[in-house]
Amino acid sequence: MSIIHLTDTAQDIVLKMSGKNPGALSVLMSALERGHKIDPQGVMGGVGIILLLDNFGICGSDIWILYKDVCGESLPAMFALVRSVQLGFLDKEALLESIRNCHAAFSIDEMVAKVKDRLPFFSTVEV
Repeated sequence: MSIIHLTDTAQDIVLKMSGKNPGALSVLMSALERGHKIDPQGVMGGVGIILLLDNFGICGSDIWILYKDVCGESLPAMFALVRSVQLGFLDKEALLESIRNCHAAFSIDEMVAKVKDRLPFFSTVEV
């Protein structure tokens, strides 16, 4: 069930999605700020990734766990995993299971490579 609505402002989106978790709030702010540099082919820059997270039911502390524990504090890796689900390279349930276990049950490097192959302007450089 989506918690973001079309009438929400960027501030509303970040507050709703973070669940007021400080780590998640920080990740979402970074996504908004750097999203267009990481994934220039993505719709709406960082907002697009946040909408996908919402669509997949990933919010609050799960965002922080995805970023910190699953992706090793790499925002490009987090973007790549979310895009991997969107592009059909990774099953959503595998991503959710990784969040529950605080560890990826698949090769993040492989998912990043697949995303980069499909989206040639996708950047893994920390910006």
